[in-house]
Formats: sequence, C-alpha cells, structure tokens
Amino acid sequence: MKTLSFDRPAFQDVEWALKREWLETNGLGGYSSSTLIGANTRRYHGLLVAATKPPRARYVLVSGLEETLFIDNQKYDLSTNIYPDVIYPKGYENLSKFLLTPFPTFLFHIDDILIEKTVFMVYDENTTVVSYRLLTGEAERVRLELRPKIAYRDFHSLASENLNLNTQIQVRKGEVSLSPYPNLPPVYFYHNAAVTDKSAYWYKKVEYPEEKERGFDYQEDLFSPCALIYSFLNQGEIYCIASTQKKESIKVEELRFREEKRRSSLEAPVEIQKDEIQMLWRQSSQFIVRAKDGLKHVIAGYHWFEDWGRDTFIALPGLALVTGRYQTAKELLSVYSGFISQGMIPNRFPDLEENPDYHEYYLETEDSETVMREFYPALKKIIKHYKEGTRHEIRMDKDGLLTAGDEHTHLTWMDASIGDQPVTSRHGKAVEVNALWYNALKIMEFFGSLFKDENEGGIFRDLAFQTKESFNETFWDKRTESLFDVVRADFKDDSVRPNQIFAISLPFPVLNQTRWKAVLKKVEDDLLTPVGLRSLSPKSPDYCGVYTGGPYERDRIYHQGCVWPWLMGAFVVASLKAFGRTKNVKLRLMKILDVMLTHIQDSGLGFYPEIFDGEAPHQARGAIAQAWSVSELLRAYMELVKDELKIEKAREFVLR
Repeated sequence: MKTLSFDRPAFQDVEWALKREWLETNGLGGYSSSTLIGANTRRYHGLLVAATKPPRARYVLVSGLEETLFIDNQKYDLSTNIYPDVIYPKGYENLSKFLLTPFPTFLFHIDDILIEKTVFMVYDENTTVVSYRLLTGEAERVRLELRPKIAYRDFHSLASENLNLNTQIQVRKGEVSLSPYPNLPPVYFYHNAAVTDKSAYWYKKVEYPEEKERGFDYQEDLFSPCALIYSFLNQGEIYCIASTQKKESIKVEELRFREEKRRSSLEAPVEIQKDEIQMLWRQSSQFIVRAKDGLKHVIAGYHWFEDWGRDTFIALPGLALVTGRYQTAKELLSVYSGFISQGMIPNRFPDLEENPDYHEYYLETEDSETVMREFYPALKKIIKHYKEGTRHEIRMDKDGLLTAGDEHTHLTWMDASIGDQPVTSRHGKAVEVNALWYNALKIMEFFGSLFKDENEGGIFRDLAFQTKESFNETFWDKRTESLFDVVRADFKDDSVRPNQIFAISLPFPVLNQTRWKAVLKKVEDDLLTPVGLRSLSPKSPDYCGVYTGGPYERDRIYHQGCVWPWLMGAFVVASLKAFGRTKNVKLRLMKILDVMLTHIQDSGLGFYPEIFDGEAPHQARGAIAQAWSVSELLRAYMELVKDELKIEKAREFVLR
C-alpha cells in the first residue's frame, strides 16, 4: 500500500464514502478538503480555505467547482452535492478510482473516455491547483465546464445570499478575479479555458450532513460568478487555479514539480517497511506551519483546531524528534519559551500538561548550547512559579505535590465544560500532572549537573525525592492495585482512567517499579480497544460510549469514555518498561498497533482522527486529522523498532 486507493464499488456506498475525507495543506494553516466523492459534508470543507493571518483567521473562500463534462454534446456530471432530501448531481456514479498520493487524484470513466483530475495546494501560498487530463478518448469529442462556487466566510460560519456581496468580476486573458468583501483578499482564478461565460447565479440550500449531526446550522448558499469552458484539443492538461495571490504567469507543471520534490523529501527512511507508518510519517509534516512572523507552529488538528500550546508539546516528539526535524523542534521550543508567563505556556486556556520536551530535545540533538542559553532559564522560571504559586491556584503543596484549580476550573487535558462547570472535575492533585511535575524536577536536576549549577541541582534532587515519596503514598489504591486519578483533601477519585500510565511512561517514572505491571494490567483490562485507550472505564456509572448529539451532549461525553488514540504512545513506552523489551513483548504491542493502523482510512485519509467511540464499532469522531494522534502513533512504532533499525538522522527539506 504505497497509497490509499479506492475503486468504483466503494463510491456506490455513498454513506460510507461521505465519511472518508481527503486533506491538502499549505504550511500556513490553510487547506483544501472534501470527501472521497467530492461532496462537501462540513462547513469546514472547501477547495480554498485560506489562512489570512497565518496560521489563523481561516476563511472558506472557494467552496468547490461544479464540474460538467460534455461528450458529443451529451452531459455527464463529475461533481456531487447534497441538498435537502436529495443528492444532485451524482458525479460519483462516473467516478472509477481515487488515489491519495502524491496528490488527491480522481479518475472518471465514461464509455471510452477517461479523465484524470488532481488537486494540490502550493506550499507557502493560499493557492489550490485543480487540473484535468484526458487519458483515453478523442479530444475533439470532449469539453469541460467548471463553475467556481464562492462562500467567502469564516470557516466556522455559513453563507447566505445577500446584497452586500460584490458580484462583479474582472476578466482578463487566462484570469478571472473578484473581491466579494473589502475586508478579505480577492480571489484569482487562473485558467486555460477557451471561453468565459459571465452568467452568474446562486446555488441555494447546500446541505452539510456532518454539521446537522453535530447539532449546528447546516445549510448555506453559494455564489457562482461565471463558468469556464474548456476544450481538450491541443492541450495536454487543463487547469483552474484558485489563489489569493496576484500572479503574472502560471506554469502548472513547475508548481507540480516543486510540490512533488518537496513532498518526496518528507518520505520515511527506506528502512521502514510498514506502509501505514510511511503514510503517517509523510502526513505528519502537514501539522507544522509557519506563522506570519516566520516562526513555526503546530496545528493541533484539522479542520477547526488552531496552534495550541498543550497539543504542540504532546505532539512535538513524534512530529519533530522521531522524524528528525530537529530544527523544527528547536524553533517550536524557542517560540513557546519566549512566551512563558508566571510559569505557564500560552494555550487556548491554561493547562498543566505543558511539559516542554527540553530534556528529550537535548538527548536527541546534544545541543547543550541552545538548552543552556534558552531553555534552562525558561525551565527555572516555570519551576519557581509552580513552587511559589501562580494563576488558577496552581501551587506546590507542603508534601511536594502540585495542586491546582477549584470546582469551576478545567486545567488538565480533560478540559470539557458546560458553561463554567467542568464535565470531568479534576481540580486538586491530578495524577499525570504530578508525574509531569516529578519529571520537570528530575530534568532540572539533570541540567543542573550538566551545567555545573550544583546548588540548583541539589535543590531539585531533594524536591524530586520528596515528590516521589508523596506520590506513591498518596496515589496508590491498594484495593484496585492502580492509581487514583485525582486526590484532594479527603477525596480520592478511583475512576479508572488512562492518566495513570504517565507515572510509568515518562523518562523519569514517579511510580515505584513494583507497581508498574499491576497498573498496566488494570489499564489494559478496562480501557484498551482496537483503536486506542478509552478515557474512562465502561464499569464507571459516568461512562458514555458513543460520542453523538449536539454540542451539549458531545461535551458531556468527550472525556467520559471516548477513545483517545494519542495515549497509545505512552501505553507502549510504559509497557516496554514494565515487561521488558523482549521479542514477545514487542511483537504483542506491534499487533495492537497493526490493528490501530488499519483505521487510517476511517476518517481523514492517511491521517488518524482525534477520537473514536468507546463502544464497537468504534466510529471515528471529532477532527479527522489530529496532530497528537498521528505523532504518538509514530512515536510508539519507532519505540518498538528502534533496536532493529539503524536509521540515519533525517534532514529537513527547505523549499527554495
């Protein structure tokens, strides 16, 4: 499986095909995305979704193209749309094959006519290229009509027919442009059409079933400013390019060559034989984006997530260290270390799981100069504020453990809330937060010794010793032989959750080694599924196994039973520590990963989604492509094979 591919029988199961989505990104936070059969099912789908203030302020400028093929003047549809109670047109009936790489490619087969369509985004530009080639058949018999469909709205919103939209177009040779709203960039359509038909109209009540299922508004109106009419005669390729950039000339072959060259540099080392891992390796680069100031960021997930601090640090090892993108890792760490405020790293909301991977970065790169100059001082600030107390009642207690928040705060990764009330109330001493706290202290002890800062190193050593003693006394549940999830005052939460695996998996395990196997057995018995670890045991009265309903219902379920694939990275590492790196242990874990990897075609094609239902058949839910899901699967796999593979460190590709 060098690429994901699907044939005609798959497209006839329309409901199944509409759940499979392709995604192209541009390194700025913008993207192009739709479903396997080309029908948009989300407000977030679009041919050109531009990041107008990279990597944020994303707008669906061009929703798609209405594609009509004429063979001997007989009309055949290539596009597919969803309207109230009807799918029209049914272009999927003429679709014979889809291939994912190097670009999303669609083959339409009608009698003896075979048309190939490709879609790709240009790196570092808000530009989407759509091209068509006639592979078989007589060119004089065939023409193609394309109608751009304009949305021009924030990607969280929907459009409707209105008088404020400027419908005037500018027509030049090989170019049509329009500027629907003064506060947004114009869009340029570059083409090699024979005729531009200036007739315009609205497509009314286009429906997005995914939004309907999620309890949001789900209908919109799309404006079509013109039609482009192409002939295949004397043209090896016809194209329509949607861009926010004014271009003096267009060379589609050059754009394609640059993209193919750039993407070929992102391939996994040849030593990696597993096709699914090669695909995740390649796709992992799509989460790394460049902001307007030129600094690197990580998009937490597509389509709707932004560059969140917590997600960045969880995803960083798999996205940047495992894949050898060391310069990217350095830039990401530098960006966030510069924004530390009262010991906290910025995010969509305050989080405690932001444990910067300075130690792992050093172990991978041995870049002691950068660590000493930039990162060591940043870590000192974090520890100081956590010891003395910082925002949201985050402070070190007298027993050396961290406590945080109150009944109205959501400070851990299990952060869903309804109004100001957290669904999963975890204020107090959370198990994974204190495992991270212990690791931060041990890392500071390590760096203190490395940089001859003996006084600081000794203080951190003593504090780490106290923390470990208190942790094992406080969190161990003798009855279940596992760890309490949260402890506060006279309350101990014995809910079985995956957070306890971090007490083993982190570089410095805070849990006494004699307890590792028991904890992992409990986690595996209660939480392990074919797609990852559940966020809560089905034995709990609060367990919810299916993530469905409107925003209220979904927020209530989010961390109460949904499977979170990103946790498998920690599970694999913890299992290897507890049971040893023997052949049988690694083989067993690899079998678990192999089953998980079959699901890279369940949602975002070639990616791994944010969550799954806790109950079989474990429907993929949430974002179709999640950075930490992809990165932690990569990390888990590489952890299992690193003893056998001798892979030269990868070099980053720089587009010139």
